[in-house]
Amino acid sequence: MKQFKLLLTTIILFSNFVFGQNAPKWKDFTNTTFSIQVPSNWQIDTNHVMGTLAIFYSPLEAANDRFKENVNVLVQKHQETSFTLEQYRTISEQQLGKMGVGVGINESELKEDQKGAYYHLVYTMTSGGVLLKIRSKAYLIKGAVFLITYTATFVDYEKYEKLAEHMFNSLQITAPKA
Repeated sequence: MKQFKLLLTTIILFSNFVFGQNAPKWKDFTNTTFSIQVPSNWQIDTNHVMGTLAIFYSPLEAANDRFKENVNVLVQKHQETSFTLEQYRTISEQQLGKMGVGVGINESELKEDQKGAYYHLVYTMTSGGVLLKIRSKAYLIKGAVFLITYTATFVDYEKYEKLAEHMFNSLQITAPKA
């Protein structure tokens, strides 16, 4: 019985050590519009590339890695005060349909979470010869669409999915950008 307890203790300690090695460290990013937790080794770009408020890039895994998985946040203001998430869904699907060959919608639905109603979209597309898988959530707040998007290569999507999920869940919207 003592040997069993010793073996069990050793297994628990070893598994905590091994699995604890891969646990990411998080840092908080905050601006006037939102806050989010980001893996501490990810690069933060606030240069408003393609209208984003911020893009959070994963580090490259190897010298031959061609793509930095990322999460980005942007706000799109709409003039129409009666604009709905269903309208946003329709527009998004139409825009994807016009992007050409290689775009496939996997999921497109209205959902709700602790932050409220949102539009959930998952799709694949090829960009620069790389097959990408993209997941986004769009919240409609005070006439603005608040969009958070996770983009990864198709083959690495699951590898970064839990990190992206943590980022999505940690997102706190403080004010839509006017």
